[in-house]
Amino acid sequence: MAASKSYIAAGVQYAQYGIYNSTGIHLGGAATLAQGAAGNGMKQLKGIKRANPGPVEPESVPVSGDDGPLGAIDFPPGEVPEWITESGIFDLDIQAALQTTSVQQLGDVQLGAIQPNNPVYPDTAWIYQSKSKKKDSGSDGFKAWSGIIVPIATAVPLGREEMAERTAAVDRYKITAQVASKQAWGVTIASGDLGTDGAPLIPFSAENPVTMHVFEGDGAISEFGPLDYTPVSVGKIVIFEGNGQLLTPTTDYTVDTATKLITRVAGAMAAGTRWQVFYEFSP
Repeated sequence: MAASKSYIAAGVQYAQYGIYNSTGIHLGGAATLAQGAAGNGMKQLKGIKRANPGPVEPESVPVSGDDGPLGAIDFPPGEVPEWITESGIFDLDIQAALQTTSVQQLGDVQLGAIQPNNPVYPDTAWIYQSKSKKKDSGSDGFKAWSGIIVPIATAVPLGREEMAERTAAVDRYKITAQVASKQAWGVTIASGDLGTDGAPLIPFSAENPVTMHVFEGDGAISEFGPLDYTPVSVGKIVIFEGNGQLLTPTTDYTVDTATKLITRVAGAMAAGTRWQVFYEFSP
């Protein structure tokens, strides 16, 4: 059954991020990517509670005259979207990764840093998603997933907002999206596909939740994985090789859903060549 263009949704179950290197290559959930079989999957921000990755409203300028309104002129938004993401789980490793700091162990105590001197915030990609139900004719009521892909953004760890009596604590991140010219998997956003050549937010719907995994060849390995999640099927995996070459399932690669391994049919992938794997997984 195909994904739906019309759906209802509630809640938020998965929030994941990936980090770009200095040349704009998505590396999954770590700042470095080792050659070989393992690769990097996107990192899950566990305990997601809420986020509001919505667009900025256009600016409307009213024009008046003769003691009355003559109309209004609409201008595109003058800002990029930004929002707070809240999690019920504090993760010092994630805080450190998103501001290029470190976690220090002092005896049996773990120490992090918030608002560090001279922080370096790497470019990141984000996926937020939730359970949904289809509303298309012929598939009304069937299960689905939907959400927002943020192709490029910075994420600033804010830590805990307050300490208050009998109030649950939440960890916070300020996400600032940018107008992206490429998808997180490196393919140019083209007018022939989306009707625009750039956007900060990419809404999506799917049969299952989605994520990404990145692999890099070493000249010897042809089998990659395991993936972090169980892929649904070979038909629900999209792989781009190198600079955006779309591969063909079964012709270019096969997938073992039991072992979560992907095999390159042509044999070992050249050293330095990357796979950007975008796939649906079983929740």
